[in-house]
Amino acid sequence: MDLDVSPTSVTPKKRRKISLDNKMEVVSSLLNQWGFPELIQLFKDEEIDIDALLIMQPEFRKLVTTKLSIGRQIKFTKFLEDWQFEQANKTLNINSEGDIQAHVDNSIECKSETSRRNSFSKSNCTELLKILNSCYDGKTILKLHSKSKDLNESARNTLLNLISTYYNSKNGNGKLSELLADQVKTLFPGENRDMYLLKKKNRSKPIIKIYNKFANGKGKLTKADILQKIHKKRSPRKSKSPSKLPYGIEEGAKQHNLYLLSNTCPWADVEERWVRCQKFRANFLNEHSTEQILKIWPSYTQPLGYRLIDKDYEFKYPHSESLIEKWPNFEIAILPILKNQLKKPNLVTQIEELDKLTNKDGKVASIFLLLHHILVPTSKYMAKDSSGKKISKKYTIEDSQESFIKIASNNTKVQEKLNELREQASPIQPFIFFVGESIYDPTEIMVYFDDIKYKCSSTLKAVDICFKIFHVFNLEYPPAAFTFWTFVQTYIYNVYTEYDVDCISATNLKEELEKDAETSVNSKVEEKEKQKN
Repeated sequence: MDLDVSPTSVTPKKRRKISLDNKMEVVSSLLNQWGFPELIQLFKDEEIDIDALLIMQPEFRKLVTTKLSIGRQIKFTKFLEDWQFEQANKTLNINSEGDIQAHVDNSIECKSETSRRNSFSKSNCTELLKILNSCYDGKTILKLHSKSKDLNESARNTLLNLISTYYNSKNGNGKLSELLADQVKTLFPGENRDMYLLKKKNRSKPIIKIYNKFANGKGKLTKADILQKIHKKRSPRKSKSPSKLPYGIEEGAKQHNLYLLSNTCPWADVEERWVRCQKFRANFLNEHSTEQILKIWPSYTQPLGYRLIDKDYEFKYPHSESLIEKWPNFEIAILPILKNQLKKPNLVTQIEELDKLTNKDGKVASIFLLLHHILVPTSKYMAKDSSGKKISKKYTIEDSQESFIKIASNNTKVQEKLNELREQASPIQPFIFFVGESIYDPTEIMVYFDDIKYKCSSTLKAVDICFKIFHVFNLEYPPAAFTFWTFVQTYIYNVYTEYDVDCISATNLKEELEKDAETSVNSKVEEKEKQKN
């Protein structure tokens, strides 16, 4: 039976039914393929569609197979687990390619006759489609545009970064820049072609004419149609072609992964099985979005999920140094530098007050916040002036501090701040939340990440967890605090990656600390020599 799905005939209720029917058809096909046609009507009655089947846990599986013989229950369990495991390894949903093709067709059809004469045809968009189809970000942009017929700022920035990365990897010239800009205009008619033109400066990185508010990193877009919370993934500075499974896979990883997909307790079992599929998960983390990761490994969302992040980080960076172990010496070394470099009266007062603070967490947080005055942000973003004209503005020190630690007087205020953040069409990267009247005396410390709140025992532990989330989930640092986090990564943790970008102030501070450390060592050696003589 043909369905009338024209815009005027489809109400929200009908849309839901059409969508559900399509998903049920896939489930019905699977059940027939597995040899369980008698379950089709039950699945329809209970609205067990393809999404529900993907995350069906053992207790629900028993409910729908209770009338089957034990032998057939065993067979159904085997078919379901194998299928769930196969889906866990796929980057996209079943119909992603169809969505992409539909987007291309719709994009071309919507163009006026004049546009068709003056732009490239679908067959001539090969270069741009190749870029977009090669990664999750690009396919998500196509899906988003097929629904909204327009790109929002986050999608536009992500598209720009994908093009820029490709342009640079091909050692691009003016001809390639013109080609890509034309193809953008063809696929996304609402975009300004000239804003996507690229050029190289001193034969190094491409300079992008359009302003990119996430200029210090490459974007990562989630697949949500309304991008209220986005975790931006990092892209390497140089193009690489790693093997599909750089870490290999442990024996028995499949069974442990399936257990972790459906179970978040008892916690001792979770942690034990967690380390037994470490390599398998490391491969998955490198290639998938945060949304997909948390769906496959829901234990991350539990109160003790940060312990799993610890394990994943240690596996990924076995030679990383420890913030908690390194802090005592770092605190001694950094205080003289803060006193020497920060001369504003209010900052001088803050530094002097450090010795009087009795709350260790407040003191540690204060030192971290003072560091932002040395590790000044360099990224820019677009804003509107009083006349409504778009202007380029630089992130401030306060922006950098705010993206690192947010403060709320009580839990109600915490929720209000989180609601405000969700309403903004910009990425919500991991950050630290202090609950209390001031930064100097917090009553509760937590790390916020994708609606997860990890409660922490100290400021140092919160910073440690927050930092490790960026690296385990392969996320970008927030642009306002990019310089700060780069320093924390390279100096405190002594970790260097293919994603690193040079930051002058971070490099200068590292050199000063290393110079002071060398001077201190030489002084001690001289003292020992004097004592011997």
